[in-house]
Parts: sequence; C-alpha cells; structure tokens
Amino acid sequence: MTALLVSPDYVSHYLPLAAVGSALRDAGREVVVATGGGLRDRVLGDGFGHVELRLGAGSNARPETGAGDEGTRDFLAATYGGMVATLEHQARRRLHDLLWDPEHVTARLAEIVDEVDPELVLSDHLAFGASLALRALGVPYTAFLPGHPCQVPPREQSFGYPARRPPGFAEEYELAELRALCDRAALAFTRRFNETLLELAPDARPVESAFAAIAPRGTLVNYPRGLAGSGVARGAALVGPCVRGEPGDPELDARSPRRPRAYVALGSFLSARSDILRTIADALRRTDLPAVIASGVTPLADLGPLPGGSLVRPFLPQVAALRSCDVAVCHGGNNTAMEALTAGLPVVVLPFSTDQFAVAADLVASGLGVAVDPSRATAHDVVAAIRLALSPAMTKRAAAMGRTLRRAPGQERAAALLLRTSAPRRSHGPGTRERAGTRA
Repeated sequence: MTALLVSPDYVSHYLPLAAVGSALRDAGREVVVATGGGLRDRVLGDGFGHVELRLGAGSNARPETGAGDEGTRDFLAATYGGMVATLEHQARRRLHDLLWDPEHVTARLAEIVDEVDPELVLSDHLAFGASLALRALGVPYTAFLPGHPCQVPPREQSFGYPARRPPGFAEEYELAELRALCDRAALAFTRRFNETLLELAPDARPVESAFAAIAPRGTLVNYPRGLAGSGVARGAALVGPCVRGEPGDPELDARSPRRPRAYVALGSFLSARSDILRTIADALRRTDLPAVIASGVTPLADLGPLPGGSLVRPFLPQVAALRSCDVAVCHGGNNTAMEALTAGLPVVVLPFSTDQFAVAADLVASGLGVAVDPSRATAHDVVAAIRLALSPAMTKRAAAMGRTLRRAPGQERAAALLLRTSAPRRSHGPGTRERAGTRA
C-alpha cells in the first residue's frame, strides 16, 4: 500500500509533510514524495521514494537559502515597508505567478499516479498547480496546509488579508486598500484556475474559491485547534503541529546548561534581514542572554559579540536546538512557531509576511507569546518582549501547551485520518492521462 505526498520544492513546506509521511510509514505504508530535484536527497535521506515533479520556477531546498533571485529580492525590499507594503506586494504577485505551466504539471502528475498507483494522495494545499492537476485528473486527494488556517479562509475572509493580526501594525485606511487588492487577486486567480481546469478537463467541477477550496477528501491543517483564534473553513481539520523527529546535536548537547537561553531564527529568506538580526543580537547583549542562532545568509561578523555560551551557525537542526532553549525569537513562520510550542517554549514574534501576523496574534491572545513590529523594532523593544516571554506566567503556559501537543502529535492524528478515509487502489483501466484528456 502506497501513499503519494506532493510537495513544492521548498523545505519549509516539505518538513511538516514529511512528518506525516513518517507516521504513515510507521503505519506500514510505503511513502513516495513527488517534488522537485532540489529536495531529492532530503527525501531519500528520510527513507521515502522520490519522483521528480516540478511545480514552479523557484526552489528552496535548504533552510538558509538567501536572496538570490529577483523575486526574492523584490519581496525582501517590500518587507522594509512594513506589513501592508509586504502583503500588497504578495497580493500583486498572486495575480500572475501561482499556476506554473499547468499542462506540464498535469501531464507529469498523470504519469506519476499511473506509475505509483497510490492508495492515498496528500498534496500541499498551497501547491495550487498540483491541486488543479489532481482535480483535472479526477484523482481523489487530501490537501495538507503547512501554515496557519487563515490560508484556507472561510467565506467572509479573503486570502492574504490579515484579518487576524497583532494590534498596532497598520492604519485602517491602509487595511481597506489592502483588503480590496486581496479581493481582486482572489477573484482573478479563481477565474484563471477555473478556466485552466476546464481547458484540461471539460467535465470538471469549477471551484468557488481557488484559495479556499477544500480537497475532495478534506484538508488537514498543521495547527492546533485550541490556538486558532480566527474562523476555520468548513471541511478543514486542524490536526495540530506535525513536527519531524530530529536526533540530538553533539555541539548543542555539550554546551553549558546555563539558563535561560534563546533560540533565534528568521527562516529561509528573511535571514537576509541582517538589520533585524543585529537588533536581536543587541537585545541579547543587553540582557546577557546566551543564544542559539540560525543566522542563514547573515555573516556571523554582522551580529557583533554575543553573550558567553552562544552558538551561531548558518543552519541549525531546529527541533533539536529548541529542546535546549527556553524562549524562541523568530519571524512567526508556522514551522518555527509550532516546533517552539511543541518544545514548550514561549515565542517572541517579529512577523513580516503571509500568515505570520495571524500566528503572532494567536500567540499573543493565548498568552504564549509577544509580538513586535520588525519595521519599528528597537533593541529596547526586543528586550522588553523577551523579558515578558520569560515571565513565570508565560513560561508556565507554554510548558503546559508543549505537554499537550506532545501527547497527541499532529502527524499521528493526520495519518490516522488519512488511513480512515483512504480508498482501495483503483483497478487498472484507462490511464489517468486518457481519462483527463491531457497529453503525454
């Protein structure tokens, strides 16, 4: 019995999906991952089969990848303008770059499905080209959302609009213009999605919203229901954090257990915001707080001297590193935030883009974190946030949340739901490509 996982060639998307894959393998299923060549070695190293599937022009197969291509540089430039400027930039990009070569993707997925003949298919919700292809092919599949549930927005919300956000990040007039832009982007993208779907499969059923559409076998969300403060789309199941297993790190394990200690990371692309990492480093010096820092593309020399007992590497085994720390300081990426909570750590969030504002708002509302606007942050602000996060009340709540999440791991819940809803393998009949009307 085989499970097919479909992932874009981005490590941040693949990691929680891989955690579900490991749970499926533990349940006796063979796991094959369809993704780009950049992730091939990682997929094979995780013990899964790999088949080549290119879903877009971009790739980010390592967590510390920096601002190498023009699109990433444009995104980083937008982040200097704050929340609204960044989200406006992302909304405009959604008008034209979310469906990459849909005929090729559909034809290739048809080949993969015919070759693998999977019992179940789990596809990244944000890989919209794969979702379109699977619908065109008539392949029953389950979607997996690696981020916050706001990325499967209920009817009254708009994809990309920060309906859930910490206070003080924008003025109302700016938000009205942003909402209108997000609405236009959603309508335009859904129109293009449906037009392409019907070109590939004239008998297919159009979707009401390409961003909010629930997969035929449901949509699983990498987020705990008890933390979600905003509405959740009907048909989406919040399974909880899907956190990969990770062995210890000799250098981390050998370091002095001086307490407390901070874990600092800004994720794949945002590690290029050296100015923010310098502000955090300044705050660490002011509090004499040792830290474990994933510096990404920012050179160590840019951070200046750090408190004794600190460790800096471009990339760290994040799950293992968090186990050795007491507070996380990050951008609010869902992987980092969920892995920190699973480790029982409070979180200081400096959100920049996408769903990071919703993650930050949920952490603040639940008393599990503190939000700081990175476009205005001073070292003094970060110091105050770290001290609040390390207060007895917040550390106690975070520890309790960690125990709850570890008792019911999201990947195990996801695997159980998938196996419960999976269908027997289809009998061999007309090939998938012929059924969908696509070209080989």
